[in-house]
Amino acid sequence: MAVSTTPPLLTPLPPAPLPTDAEAVFDAKAGASLTAQADMVAEVNTSLTWQAGATADTKGYKEAAATSAGSAASSATASASSATSSAGSATASATSANSAQVSAAAAGSAAGLPSLVGNGGKALVAKLDETGVEFKSVGQQVGDMLVTASAPGATYLPTNTVYLQSSYPELFAKLGVLPNISSTAAAAGALPAGCSSVAFGNGVFVAMPSTGEASSTAYTSPDGITWTARTLPASSYWFDVTYGGGLFVAIGQSSISIATSPDGVTWTSRTAPGGIGNPISVSYGNGRFVVGPISSAVGMTSTDGITWTATTFPTTGYWYGIAYGNGVFVAGNTQGGAFATSVNGTTWTTRTSPNGLGSLYIVFGNGKFVATNNSGVVFTSIDGISWTYKALGTPAVPYLGKVAFGSGIFIIISGSSDSNFCWVSLDGNNWTTKALPRSVTWSGVACGSDKFVAVATTPVSASLPLLSYDKTTQFTTPEVIPVLGVTAYIKAKVA
Repeated sequence: MAVSTTPPLLTPLPPAPLPTDAEAVFDAKAGASLTAQADMVAEVNTSLTWQAGATADTKGYKEAAATSAGSAASSATASASSATSSAGSATASATSANSAQVSAAAAGSAAGLPSLVGNGGKALVAKLDETGVEFKSVGQQVGDMLVTASAPGATYLPTNTVYLQSSYPELFAKLGVLPNISSTAAAAGALPAGCSSVAFGNGVFVAMPSTGEASSTAYTSPDGITWTARTLPASSYWFDVTYGGGLFVAIGQSSISIATSPDGVTWTSRTAPGGIGNPISVSYGNGRFVVGPISSAVGMTSTDGITWTATTFPTTGYWYGIAYGNGVFVAGNTQGGAFATSVNGTTWTTRTSPNGLGSLYIVFGNGKFVATNNSGVVFTSIDGISWTYKALGTPAVPYLGKVAFGSGIFIIISGSSDSNFCWVSLDGNNWTTKALPRSVTWSGVACGSDKFVAVATTPVSASLPLLSYDKTTQFTTPEVIPVLGVTAYIKAKVA
């Protein structure tokens, strides 16, 4: 079979559609591109057929050259000529093959197709943003979750289980250090005196003395177990403390006291503005401290904890809780069934609770606000405007205390006397109880250094670890809220 020495040509693909094209233009380009790609398949097949023919011709030419080698000099000349023709044909064949490959790669690139290199065994799929295509691995990948009624195989691991980092390095790289508070237990701490509140910052927990009597002593601890007394700048009824912007700020009600400290050890007195109500709460967010008043509508704010200005809340009330998240401050009022929101901490708008009940304490975490109240109800909201609520359930405690968030976990302590438990939640909606080491009135809770620390109005604290494992060598698979009849697993290895 003799073929032409000129290889077949591949027709270049038309311009690929672009995300910026108008819809009609995009559709027209896409249709033309698909038609051209179909035509190219036929052209590539023709090129391959030509290559096969050229290769067969080359073989025939070589055989003819060998036969001619025993002939006369004139035949040798003919043989040499034939060999030259054969070499030229072989070169043309190789050139054609290379040309076909280069043309196919160029055509694919022009059509917006990713390279085949390094994508063996993967599927070509449309991107989620619909701007083109990409190669994706088929099936679940390491870190993907699977909820099933039957065991999925050796490449999956159960959730809420501890493993060595070295056994599943790819999974650990994706998960990192996760809490598994359901597997930990709280320990009692030796708090020297009863306290009203606690905050964490700069590697240390700071607790303010109980409001039952005036005091000038605060306490610091690295772990919530061992505490050291620190001198405050004044004797006061210290109600609350927070940390933000590299500074602890504490507020009290003896002539309206404000104290600040960078480390919880050395404290400095600050001056409050005139005309404000007794402070009951302090919070930090978006570069600003905000203090809520009690039996008043006038609180105060500061951007540095040093210089303070008055701010007016929508109504007179008991503004026990303030939190910042999703670009807004949210404050809770026990009176009038109201919340209040502010984008800057200075101008406030009333928001109504869904059941007419007031709220006590508020925290922000996992993209939502969680608030407690003194009727056993937990409120949740994304924006501080629209709220949902539910009774906390068993055990039924009417007075819910302070709420905190850390490492993906919410915690609520009971505001009732003689309580020896708290509630924890991953989502702010589903709650389980955890035991605390004493039956007392728990008055404050904060998160830091992989633990929650609670303080009480009597001389005791509680330290509840978030991790049950050694995070330097081990890791845990995620805690998942159980669903009846099915089990959650996580992909640990590809094969």
